[in-house]
Amino acid sequence: MSKAKILYIEDNSENRLLVRRVLEAEGYCLTEAVDGLSGLQAAQADPPDLIIMDIMMPGLDGREATTRLRSIPQLQRVPIIALTASVLKGDRERALAAGCTGYLQKPLDIDRLPKQIQEFLDGQRESLDPSDELEYLREHNKRLAERLEQKVERLSNISEANRRLSNMSLTDELTALPNRRYLDRRIREEWALAKRFRSPLSCVMIDLDHFKRINDTFGHQAGDQLLQALAKVFSSCLREDDVVGRYGGEEFLVLLPQVETTNASTVAERIRKRVELAKLTVGSEAQAVHATISLGVATVSPDDEELTEQMLVQRADAALYRAKAEGRNRVVAG
Repeated sequence: MSKAKILYIEDNSENRLLVRRVLEAEGYCLTEAVDGLSGLQAAQADPPDLIIMDIMMPGLDGREATTRLRSIPQLQRVPIIALTASVLKGDRERALAAGCTGYLQKPLDIDRLPKQIQEFLDGQRESLDPSDELEYLREHNKRLAERLEQKVERLSNISEANRRLSNMSLTDELTALPNRRYLDRRIREEWALAKRFRSPLSCVMIDLDHFKRINDTFGHQAGDQLLQALAKVFSSCLREDDVVGRYGGEEFLVLLPQVETTNASTVAERIRKRVELAKLTVGSEAQAVHATISLGVATVSPDDEELTEQMLVQRADAALYRAKAEGRNRVVAG
């Protein structure tokens, strides 16, 4: 008759090697796990006849792993033997309150270990006095709740950090507007919606006139300040559903869902006038700057079956170059 299957959950490799040699010499089939999480996975994948559980492990410790194992139906009656080198008062009681069947102290008595294992396999169980059991069970549950709260907080912090990183990857650092990466993604999304619901979609390309002259006159830092100021002007002219972002350099892109050419040109003209009339200043001495912009407008309608989202942007860009060629500070619809 084959010996029992034993799962040994222990983070110390030397202890695992020693126990393996002893138990395999007795004919037991031993499976090892290096931490609480991998132990849970191993126990569910191939339920053992007995589990030896080290209590002091990083991450998911032995008591937490035992409580989780006891919640799995096919493992509820499997003996779980706690191992620990700690000799503090209450360690045994805490292990039993967590769901362990028995308790062995490190260093193990290798000569006695096989007999102890067999006794637990044969049905030996350690128990607590009812009053002690209630006390230590409450302590264990409180500790689990505290650990869970810490992990939830840690996960929340990680989630928030990931969200910030994601936002940073989609945001232009200078203007705080969406960047080219975000705009490309949003154009694809809005294009798909326009096709599905057969609604118009307009795109406006904006370029700051004579930006090199401004940089040469006032300096590049002043040029950056001007781009930041223009970003705020653009945003103030749009609806909540509209999108404006920095496309690159001094070029910006505006996306107008469900807006046809005439209205898109009206929006573009409103932006142009707002910039032309804006009292913009740059530099530490707040020097006044008169800025103008050129704008190109393009629209796709439900009937434009052969157009693509790239062609929409290309049309707006071509209209922008016409606006610059015709004298700048104007709107041209393509």
